Amino acid sequence: MNICFIVDEESRIKTPTMKDVLRQLSANHQITTISVSTVADAHAIMHTREALADVYLLKSHTPGALEIARLAEEKGIRVINSWKATQACQDRAFLSELFLAEDVPWPRTWVLDRFEQDLSEDMLSALTFPLMVKARYAYEGVFVDKVDTLEQLKRLATYKSLEPVIIQEYRQSDGWDTKVWVIGETILAAKRRSPLTHEPQDQFQLSPQDISAEMRDVALRIGKLLSADVFVVDMLITEQGPVAIDVNPFPGFRGLFGPEKAFVSLIEGLQQEAAIA
Repeated sequence: MNICFIVDEESRIKTPTMKDVLRQLSANHQITTISVSTVADAHAIMHTREALADVYLLKSHTPGALEIARLAEEKGIRVINSWKATQACQDRAFLSELFLAEDVPWPRTWVLDRFEQDLSEDMLSALTFPLMVKARYAYEGVFVDKVDTLEQLKRLATYKSLEPVIIQEYRQSDGWDTKVWVIGETILAAKRRSPLTHEPQDQFQLSPQDISAEMRDVALRIGKLLSADVFVVDMLITEQGPVAIDVNPFPGFRGLFGPEKAFVSLIEGLQQEAAIA
């Protein structure tokens, strides 16, 4: 197969895990990369390429990368993850509406297009502290704040007055973020110290038997709703069970054992599917 990675930076496929994946895949397949930032460049590339890839791996969320993925899908070429799934994961408001409507464990969420302007008195009267405030769009950075009082919330709204944000109810957990990676049919998980604890970001991988059925179910339901093949779900383990708080498509695999084999198996499985079809 001709396998093409769509990236915005070559460094995204230079991590130890991705280097190992590339080494294994290149033994039997042709590997290429496309790096593009604008929609116009995407059209130019896709309309002039003499030989399109058999599968595209979308490891970027720039407009140009998403457009290449969309054009490839229009031609009937498999893209992992689809451009729609990748785009959906960038909008936390969209994810919140989708998951809450489908009864996926997810914190109650308020969406504000302009933080300070949309923070109405009616909304303030309905809020119970503490709360989490996050940038609505994941590509705008890692802005995540815990606010404990109304005064803190108003100060933050003044500081980031024009930014689109989401406000979520705070869920008490065990002090760790649980990250659940899905790679095709393989599920891996690790505990990572929550940044809210202000302690070193320790991480340890969970053994398969320590990944609960509830955690697996939440992750797989999210994958089905998004039609995503490779992603990670950030969860909190609460007294009521696992609660998803974020989703990232085609993530990194820092500190994990086993993602290389799962990833190669997923890609080579596509070749078998094509042969059967």
